[in-house]
Amino acid sequence: MVLKHWEQQTALVTGAGRGIGRATALMLAAKGVQVAVNDINPDTAHETIETILAQGGRAIPAIGDVSNEHDVIHIHEELLAQHGGVDILVNNAGVILKQPLQEVTEHEWDHILAVNLKGVFLNITHAARHMAEQGYGRIVNVSSIAAKHGGGYLGNVAYGASKAGVASLTRGAAREYAPAGITVNAVMPGFTHTPMTDAMSDETRTRILAGMLVKRPAEPEEIARVIAFLAAPESGFITGETIDVDGGATLD
Repeated sequence: MVLKHWEQQTALVTGAGRGIGRATALMLAAKGVQVAVNDINPDTAHETIETILAQGGRAIPAIGDVSNEHDVIHIHEELLAQHGGVDILVNNAGVILKQPLQEVTEHEWDHILAVNLKGVFLNITHAARHMAEQGYGRIVNVSSIAAKHGGGYLGNVAYGASKAGVASLTRGAAREYAPAGITVNAVMPGFTHTPMTDAMSDETRTRILAGMLVKRPAEPEEIARVIAFLAAPESGFITGETIDVDGGATLD
């Protein structure tokens, strides 16, 4: 069994320019991990990097579109050549749709599946090559409890379908990569205080809170703590799991 201390590792966190991704990048950096900060927006990515560096951590840019295989290949080749590859992969990048399914265009459907699901697939397959060679890796995917509700909670049906795909991909990848010493897990956040949810109407916010045992949204750091737990060297006996972090909205 291979174990690597936090400070020996490099993590790639996608969508780390804001929200849960940013909180996760900061938390991993605080543990001594070198963090490759991915975002499609260079400005928000560099804001995260600057914050990490100001706090004494290590961070490097990994700018690109997770739904574009050319970008993903470039990111992983650069990380392998310059930093020895990725030990921790956090697939957080995502987009949301809110309109009813009947109003979703083919382009919108393709886009949300490309970012939320294909992006996870691409990063897993390219990161896992190096992880398998070294016999160690931690992959954590960010799904959503919308996957269990068919949308209707956060986002619409298309969003829920994409996040359900992430949950299924997590279980299948865990099965395939376990012999190589790679764990693959997912978190399913509920209502979380992020720029994505800040645009909610008061009616939607009230409806969501009414279905939760904890009557407040999560802070991004509360989701990041669970991601960091699953990414820890000591979490090697947990794989194929999807963990609800939703304030008691889903009791199953």
